Amino acid sequence: MSSFIEQCRREWKRLGVTDSVAEEMATDLAADLQEAKAEGASPEDVLGADAGDPRVFAASWAIERGVATRQPKSGFRRHSLLIVVAVAVTLLAVSAFLSLIAFGQFRSAKSAVTVTVPNLLAYKQGQAANIALSYGFMVTTVTQKGSPDGFVFAQSPIGGTSVPRRSTVTIYVNACRKPDGCYKHHSVG
Repeated sequence: MSSFIEQCRREWKRLGVTDSVAEEMATDLAADLQEAKAEGASPEDVLGADAGDPRVFAASWAIERGVATRQPKSGFRRHSLLIVVAVAVTLLAVSAFLSLIAFGQFRSAKSAVTVTVPNLLAYKQGQAANIALSYGFMVTTVTQKGSPDGFVFAQSPIGGTSVPRRSTVTIYVNACRKPDGCYKHHSVG
């Protein structure tokens, strides 16, 4: 009972009811609840259906007596405002996303991941393959005369080209054991 009255006092204060009027209303409420208890009646029998929620009861009683200086905020109104804000934010986000697509600023993950092919000419076969792999390429090797110790004299695609990550780079290896070896360095396009 005292908890119900305290909750009503807080609501009356929130509604702008003066302290003296709120104290008078609390005294009347305590008397009504005491009388109901003495008669064996429930608070709902004396106070009505609003007795289940002290905030609603306090607001309706203050309005009936004409002592509330502010209207109570309904939960519906508060939730409606949150819904309107959420919808507005969602619409703005969708609009921004569509604008990015319309102006070509949005790229798919596949097209956004490109790398520049390194120049692998004059590297030993193993070094060139490791460099290409470190850039995220697949490597195919074409060797001349089956020499695994040779140097790269050509590559495809050529160094400096921008291609999608995980593309294949083909390196052409000669049989010479010197970087300036048997063939002139060139790129295969």
